[in-house]
Amino acid sequence: MTDLVSGRYGAYDPMWLIFGRPVNATQSDVPARSNVWTQKLTKLEDGALAATEVGCVVPVPVQEGDVFTSATYLIGATAGNTVSAGFAALYAGKAGGKLLAQSKTKNYGAITASEAYKFELEKSVLITSENAPKGFVYVVLVLVSAVTIPTALSSPVPKACQYEWFTGGPEVLAGTVGTGLGATAEATLGTVTSKVSGPLVFLQ
Repeated sequence: MTDLVSGRYGAYDPMWLIFGRPVNATQSDVPARSNVWTQKLTKLEDGALAATEVGCVVPVPVQEGDVFTSATYLIGATAGNTVSAGFAALYAGKAGGKLLAQSKTKNYGAITASEAYKFELEKSVLITSENAPKGFVYVVLVLVSAVTIPTALSSPVPKACQYEWFTGGPEVLAGTVGTGLGATAEATLGTVTSKVSGPLVFLQ
């Protein structure tokens, strides 16, 4: 029987190490979960989020038993100006998935460029086979600004290549959802439309 040593595998995931070993906020022995593990670090870009009052959605692989209290985005070179409202929200990993939790909205003012911006959820989310039946949840970010929405470290995903490849899999790898969103997340995910750039997000 093979093992990590004889297989020449390191004891730690290199993708986890390169980000400084981020861990779950309530489970220090569990790494943060992120779509960076699926997108890797190929062709990263300073990508656009969604337009004001529109949700930017990505699926994030998770494990049953994970408990999340926050979602962190890596803000790019463009700062957010006069960001008056918005939130990050987690949805069950299925079409039309129900809302699991959102961060409390506030007047963010300026969101500084080149920072890791953490959105604290109003309640913790325990991952189960019910809310992540195929091993992922959807994460939505909504920002409201009449001036500038910040950019974020992102991975490009061709729109023409985004399908539910296997039954129950993600509808998109990067997308948008909703309109006229501000302080309160919708009760269900709604109709998702693919977009060409998906922000990296870390669930902790």
